[in-house]
Amino acid sequence: MEMENEHYRHSIRFIPALCKGCTHCLRACPTGAIRVREGKAHIIQDKCIACGECIRVCPNDAIRASSDELSRLDDYDFRVAVPTSPYFGQFREGVGLGKLVQALHELGFDEVFEEARGADLLVEVLREKLEEEESDGPLISTTCPAIIRFIQVKFPSLTENIVPLSAPVEVAARLARMRLKERKEAGEERLKGAQIGIFSIAPCPAQVRAAREPDGRYGSALDGVISIEEVYNKVMGILPELDREAQFGGSKRGLNWGRRDGEVEAVDERHRIIAVDGIRNVNRVLQDLEEGRLQEVEYLEARSCVEGCAGGVLTAEDPPIAKYKLGNMEERYFSPAEEGKREELQQLLERKEIFELEEEIEPRPTLHLHDDLQEAIAIMDKAEKAMNVLPGLDCAACGSPNCQAFAEDVAKGEVSIDQCPLLDEEELAKLEKEKERKEDSG
Repeated sequence: MEMENEHYRHSIRFIPALCKGCTHCLRACPTGAIRVREGKAHIIQDKCIACGECIRVCPNDAIRASSDELSRLDDYDFRVAVPTSPYFGQFREGVGLGKLVQALHELGFDEVFEEARGADLLVEVLREKLEEEESDGPLISTTCPAIIRFIQVKFPSLTENIVPLSAPVEVAARLARMRLKERKEAGEERLKGAQIGIFSIAPCPAQVRAAREPDGRYGSALDGVISIEEVYNKVMGILPELDREAQFGGSKRGLNWGRRDGEVEAVDERHRIIAVDGIRNVNRVLQDLEEGRLQEVEYLEARSCVEGCAGGVLTAEDPPIAKYKLGNMEERYFSPAEEGKREELQQLLERKEIFELEEEIEPRPTLHLHDDLQEAIAIMDKAEKAMNVLPGLDCAACGSPNCQAFAEDVAKGEVSIDQCPLLDEEELAKLEKEKERKEDSG
């Protein structure tokens, strides 16, 4: 079955022909967005945060991310790559950043504008915001789009804590588009009449989803998202013959942003910041925050993947090794005279449209039972009654992630309660009698 538009927009798709109905994905999903019905898994799209945990655990390769292929470059006259930091941690030690930038030119990109440049700007903005901030509880980073959607879906009261800034990859794309516009207006020949395409080289399906449906923005500066997985083998083939290097435009601070603790190290040791990685760990920290137990913390760096963006499901290298490589990049790989960039940074700080969100990030509550209040109350009552007879083992054998989710599915009429394989025969008999009684009286 081909992926529907909704699946494309959300960046995760299931391949029914390969799905064995094993429930691995159902158990791994942090928001209960997956159901197994008639032996096949499918997504409840409103609950999906595109974290990729289902892709990570599927033993049958039946779940995939729908990122763009390199062939999409052919749609544009002038192509810009925005490689995210994890891209630079995928290859053997000793390969300079300049070579990895040049390899992207060899793949067909006319220019490379690293995510690290966006992070360099965000460091300055965040420092200012942390100095000004007087609200209760920490600001929450927007670097990880899966965490932003996780908060919207599961912790809607915390959306007000999200810092009103774009993620560094979006900031870098906006910087690139601004610079190209300036050059075009200055009369640069190759940009006259050119259709410009800007593509990130990304580690996860959440970044794919964020480019197609950005939170807090009316639209993304990116025209597409190509996975690190897509370019990895091609770059590996290019590197042995590559005898040229391009300039890496960011700082080491900006590059390390993609690692766990990257924001903590970049912002300032004087501020009280927590870094947490892995969606299960983030869930616990957000619970603490929601219950008012982290009021003394000023900033929360939260990443869905273990080891941060270096652990994205669309990367090639093992996450701890990728994180190590990023942290071990030698100073000689970076642009000299960072102080010379200070004036440019100050000018960019005045261009707030580059980094500030255009609208508030709103909650996305998913437990919408019915538009009519009375009907919604009736469904809740049905779910409670169903829950009272279910075994409470959360075995997932019914195709729902737990008994509570199954009870809600029953109440909404999506499944029948007798689909619980562990339901006590006596209880089942009672339910059958109750059903017959209602049919007779109706």
